[in-house]
Amino acid sequence: MMILISDITKRKIAEEKLCRAHDDPGLKIKRRPDRLAKGQEALQAENDSCKQADMVLDSSEAIRRWIADRRNEGIWILDDRNNTIFTNQKMAEMLGYTIEEMAEMPDRLFLSQEWRGKIEDRMLRCRQGIRERIDCKLLRKDGTDLWVSVSCTPIFNDNGSYDGAIGVLSEIAGHGQLEDVHSHEIACLKDLRLAKQAAGGIAGERRSPLTAVEERFRLLKKKSKVLRCGTTLSLIAPIVLLATASFHTGLYGDMTGFPRQSPSNLSVSLSTAAPSPLVSAHAKSAPASPVSAPPSASKISLGSSQQQRLQIPSTYNNKVAVLMYHDVNPNSHQDINVTPDRLDADLTLLQQQGFHIISIAQMAAFMEHRAAVPEKAVAITFDDGYQGVYQYAFPVLKKHNAPATAFIIGYNVGRVAGYLTWPEVRQLDESGLVIIGGHTYNQHQPEQTAKANFVKPATVVRIIDPQTGREETDQEYETRMLADSQLFQDTLKNELGHTTPYFAYPYGAYNATVLKILRDTGFKYMFTVLQGVNGQHEDTTRLYRINVGATWISTKNIPSLILKTVFSPPSGKQPAAWLPEWKS
Repeated sequence: MMILISDITKRKIAEEKLCRAHDDPGLKIKRRPDRLAKGQEALQAENDSCKQADMVLDSSEAIRRWIADRRNEGIWILDDRNNTIFTNQKMAEMLGYTIEEMAEMPDRLFLSQEWRGKIEDRMLRCRQGIRERIDCKLLRKDGTDLWVSVSCTPIFNDNGSYDGAIGVLSEIAGHGQLEDVHSHEIACLKDLRLAKQAAGGIAGERRSPLTAVEERFRLLKKKSKVLRCGTTLSLIAPIVLLATASFHTGLYGDMTGFPRQSPSNLSVSLSTAAPSPLVSAHAKSAPASPVSAPPSASKISLGSSQQQRLQIPSTYNNKVAVLMYHDVNPNSHQDINVTPDRLDADLTLLQQQGFHIISIAQMAAFMEHRAAVPEKAVAITFDDGYQGVYQYAFPVLKKHNAPATAFIIGYNVGRVAGYLTWPEVRQLDESGLVIIGGHTYNQHQPEQTAKANFVKPATVVRIIDPQTGREETDQEYETRMLADSQLFQDTLKNELGHTTPYFAYPYGAYNATVLKILRDTGFKYMFTVLQGVNGQHEDTTRLYRINVGATWISTKNIPSLILKTVFSPPSGKQPAAWLPEWKS
């Protein structure tokens, strides 16, 4: 046997070096100069893009804050739990705080005990999508009173959920003193009227003390109105602020649902050469003051479409605007009620401007493709079934030959003071002018939720037993709602001889269970409180309405409000559920 031995030590050493060289990062980099260069270029490009985005965000945020901080009004934004998420410098100064101190503070900390209940009622309506302008009293940090006029606008997201509210506040100088004087004048008026009635009047008197006081009272009210008009801001202001703030919505979340509540003919124009239109909103009522130029906005440009206003047509076809009222009463002081004269003026102006008032039965035939509707069609509805609908609204409707619908709460009829009786309901129904609709039999009230200190409408909440603390099951909830809906239809059948296919959701609240139960018990056309108009292909279980029956809406503005709503298309489909929630 012959064995040949060769020395391969050097070869093995070379192979080991080669393997180590292959795994050496340095050698890898040397072998791949092109890939490394390309990677470095991509990284640099990404860094440049991030820096550019940061510059745009910083610039837009600076512009937004520049506008907010230089306004003549206080800007106050609350979240869905009424906690502060944004204030401008003016708002903080009005209350005597710093912006940092007000952050996350709930609104109730700025309210006296007497005003908390009133403001909570306002916020409840805000959660229903109702915009308001009110005068109220706040508490400064030092404990003194601050009277302000507030324009409050709700914010909703794409799902239709309430996200919070924007308030624009203006201080009302001397409002407290005016209120005291008003109270004194009213007391004098009452005393003098009683005295005049007791004396039977004095024939031939040239100028009685009562007349003098009445003239003084009217003059005082006129001065007060001028004062408020000089300091309050129209509802369009918070919308313009939102449009500007849309460059950087991260501060207070998604507001894409908000355009449903706002007119569509807004334009935003930012320029370094002229002061913001928001700053000069009160140019006629406030002395001019020098305004510094805004931060540089060279990185931001607005499209030409944003600088043009939409010209709203004066007529529309194949749509129905459903107008929502509540009570009609000359003596009521609730903000959601109107006087008979105001209702008369509303209908007069609508008919003069070519609007055609139709019944919701005609609207139903239109939506079922069985009939057409006239141009500029509107329908009138009254919620809750107040007695004022029969006593005061009915004569006005007959005067104008205007059909309407009354959504009644079955349990309240003939039982609760201030609501319709069954004989009155029968007269309305038999007149052929008023259609009776449902507003539940006895589920129109808020109920406590499992969430502490929060309530929801009884139609969408699982009720909690106050004694045991047990929450009703889904089956118990469905049974309760089904029984209530069926009881309403049975009661209507017994009292009027027929049921009704029309229903208005209490507080506008609904969910999939409520929709199914209402359909199963004979309801087909269900009305929300979401603002909009109804076309022929609208979902009949979630119909839009426009709230016009409130003291903060004037007769002259109703036609333009309808037209703006007609030509402001919804931002998306109706939400599958509408579940307003507010603190108890």
